[in-house]
Amino acid sequence: MVLPSIVPLSQNIGIEIQKAMNKHILRSVTYFIFAIVNILVTIIGATYFGLFGAAMGYVTSIVFANGVLMNWYYSRYIGLDMRRYWRKTINVLLPFIITTGCVGSLQLVHPVHSLLTFILVGLLYALVYGVIYIKYVANQYEKQMYRSLKR
Repeated sequence: MVLPSIVPLSQNIGIEIQKAMNKHILRSVTYFIFAIVNILVTIIGATYFGLFGAAMGYVTSIVFANGVLMNWYYSRYIGLDMRRYWRKTINVLLPFIITTGCVGSLQLVHPVHSLLTFILVGLLYALVYGVIYIKYVANQYEKQMYRSLKR
């Protein structure tokens, strides 16, 4: 459920541009419609598939409303180069996706049942994310800042 949230959270500037251009009515209507879709898919999904089915209502609404429709709208009517945006953004998302997948899989084997385990898993997540980010994503300026912190 965390992964689909990355799309709308990373595009908050698009919302502000829409407001400045007074072109945010489609966003409001889209969110209203997909809130209803979310409720329907959640009810049907929960009935037949339990918790996983309920989560699919949320994921479906976020992916289609924010991921597909709003990106199309930003590109077509707001004039933002969304292809370029995603080419630049995907590199930053890769450490998140890899780390979330690895640590999430680890929790299948060793579930979090205590505050200590929760803290340790959080520290492990931060460490793995940081290593992947510094090694594969960070630009020279960010790497230099990291090196200066180590000293």
